[in-house]
Amino acid sequence: MKLIGKTCLLVSLLLLAWAGSLRAQSANTLFDISAGTRPLAMGGAFTGLADDENALFYNAAGLALLDQAHLGSLLENHLGLASYGSAALGLKHLGLALRFFSLGNIERRDAQDNAAGSFGYSNLALTLGGGLRLNQLPLLQFIPSGLAMGLRLQFLRVSTLAPGSGSGFALDPSWLYDSGPLRLAGLQLRALRLGLALDNLLNFGVGFGSGHREGLPLGARLGFALLARSFSLDLDLGLHSGFHLGGEYRLALPLLSVRQLALRLGIFDQGVFSFTLGFGVQVFQGLQIDYAFSSHPRLGLGGSHRLGFSYRFAFSPF
Repeated sequence: MKLIGKTCLLVSLLLLAWAGSLRAQSANTLFDISAGTRPLAMGGAFTGLADDENALFYNAAGLALLDQAHLGSLLENHLGLASYGSAALGLKHLGLALRFFSLGNIERRDAQDNAAGSFGYSNLALTLGGGLRLNQLPLLQFIPSGLAMGLRLQFLRVSTLAPGSGSGFALDPSWLYDSGPLRLAGLQLRALRLGLALDNLLNFGVGFGSGHREGLPLGARLGFALLARSFSLDLDLGLHSGFHLGGEYRLALPLLSVRQLALRLGIFDQGVFSFTLGFGVQVFQGLQIDYAFSSHPRLGLGGSHRLGFSYRFAFSPF
């Protein structure tokens, strides 16, 4: 029991360093880690934007509004102890993602507190998502074309010593409204977007080998996004997930052969304010390299760095 308690504490501290806060009386999993490199650099404000493969993690309804196929991946090492990574594919209407969290070489001790080798702890999550404009459904053609609904299924597997291993799943609905082009206060906008996502609305928690079961916390996020030609501003307000505000500014640097440079900045509050920043560089058609930094003042551990790669195809198969 001491071993399991120490392991849970270590894993919780690492997840806390990434996520910024713990949610009481619920399982601490990789679902608590901010997903994606681009969204992280924007303070985690992505529920209203949801315009690439990261829609799978923030608002699956955004898949319905994609006009190209998006592929993205990332890898992050934290404190030299744990690794976190993901790969996601977003198509028009459909998406698929794989995420992992791995912590290895945890010292194992027996009842007499003697060293007894080591073991690992890992999370693996598979996410399936779909989105559809509501006016594409029979009898709902009268609904504005910019209104979409999404549904996401997440499966989680926890692997460690037998008593602490287990699995669980969750089903999450979401909605997104895109106004289309409009003029606001003299500024020509590509769109205003409003998103709502419910997390773990239907779940039976994570069942462990010990017979213990921990629930996945119910969450709700409301997102607003203002999209102009060269920049976007994004705001997320969430139950448990707190306040997130971020922006992105895009420009071309032809003299440096950079097709597009995206500068990103954000803040979030989950009991304590943290800031994020990052950039994306598109050198070749469709290929982009993304970087994000996130501060973690609560633990005094400095910040974390995340590197990601994404590719935007010039077509959509649907």
